[in-house]
Amino acid sequence: AVLYREPVVSLAERPGVMFMKVDLTTNANADGRALLESVGRVTIPALVVYAPDGSVVLNVDTYTGGEVARAVGGGLAS
Repeated sequence: AVLYREPVVSLAERPGVMFMKVDLTTNANADGRALLESVGRVTIPALVVYAPDGSVVLNVDTYTGGEVARAVGGGLAS
């Protein structure tokens, strides 16, 4: 419900922003699991925001739309 509402939805239209969903409902997604393990979070839900330089800006399992927007905005400013 958080990621499909404002202010988060409009972030997807900004240059340099890409949303990626990792589906862990089967064990067939080894790449997705490895990505989550690399940030120490193999939980559902999980949200990781990366800056353009690859550094982690936000790494949480609970979040609000405002927190996501601030993380993405701050990450783009880097």
